[in-house]
Amino acid sequence: MRNLLFAGVIFVFAVGCNRDKVIFNEVKPVPSGEWAYGDVYDYAFDVTDTSETYRLLLYLEYATDYSWQNLYTSITTVFPDDSTRTDVISFELASKTGAWYGDCGSEFCKLNIPLQQEVKFPIPGEYRISFEQYMREEVVEGIKAVGLKLVVPAEK
Repeated sequence: MRNLLFAGVIFVFAVGCNRDKVIFNEVKPVPSGEWAYGDVYDYAFDVTDTSETYRLLLYLEYATDYSWQNLYTSITTVFPDDSTRTDVISFELASKTGAWYGDCGSEFCKLNIPLQQEVKFPIPGEYRISFEQYMREEVVEGIKAVGLKLVVPAEK
């Protein structure tokens, strides 16, 4: 009984001390699990503290029968001064052996992918980040949701 109580106290302490401060978190469903060219998932958030270090995460929810190991996306960032930056990035969803990454059930997986681990935003104001699928297929089947999360890490 004493060991169980001790383990419970350690668990509560660990969970309570390792909490990132969530600044922004929004998940958008992909209708019918079909992400077509031209379907853009936009997210806008305000940054007021340019001295803070942030972590930016992409959230993907995808079917366990998704046909590929990765997902190519075009990511566009619009800064508060209206300047833009666009990058094409491939996100690995499975290992080379076919094992899915993330928290997977029988039908779908949930995966948080670090976009930037330690980022400082240079200008205060509204930032807009958009995602478009950039695969060779007109419609990518099996992507259930796309999200963006901005946090201040508990551990720096």
